[in-house]
Amino acid sequence: MCKMHEKKTLSYENLRRPVCLLLGCILIAAAGVLAWHNASLGKEAGTRTGAIATALSAKMADLRFLPEDYPEEITPDWVLDPDRDMPTVEIDGIACIGTLSFPERNIEFPVASDWDYPTLDKAACRYWGSVYKDDAILFGHNYEGQLKFLSDLEPEEKVVFTDIDGNEFTYEMAGGATLWPRQVKELCSKNDMDWDLTVFTCTTWGEARVVVRFIRIDPKKTDMP
Repeated sequence: MCKMHEKKTLSYENLRRPVCLLLGCILIAAAGVLAWHNASLGKEAGTRTGAIATALSAKMADLRFLPEDYPEEITPDWVLDPDRDMPTVEIDGIACIGTLSFPERNIEFPVASDWDYPTLDKAACRYWGSVYKDDAILFGHNYEGQLKFLSDLEPEEKVVFTDIDGNEFTYEMAGGATLWPRQVKELCSKNDMDWDLTVFTCTTWGEARVVVRFIRIDPKKTDMP
């Protein structure tokens, strides 16, 4: 009886090891396929994003007024009426409110006025708020050609948002956090720290959000009329 029990135990142990090894190999292969798939998606998305950013910058340059167009210094419309809708221009079927650039990294993205999943494959998107009211929240995919670098930003690193009218808003990184998708209130809140712009993206496996806060340094609020 004891020998039969021992034989069954040994058979089970002998069977379990190769099964576990096989399952491990399958999981490793699946992770490799997923990584390759995400890299492919990131490359395609980065190409689309770059093309739209180039077209948008060219369009904005055509729309921008030159200094000689203004005989006197005037107050920008967004200062006179910060509650106004942010102007848009359509590129490739996407209503864009401007560009978001990271000068130290030589990276620039188009920013869509609203978001949906097809648009996220082509541009960063506005999630909430307005740059004019210092409560804008922007986000994009965690792809190599998009916002994968967001978690690598250094304190005081600069980011520039340029609206369709050519108004430039320069910000400095002030802090960051990791939030769960359900923490929408915390994402939009200013209770923990003051901020004028928020940019976020997914973590590598999409289970959480990398959130970076910025403070506007130009034009400074103290310089506003």
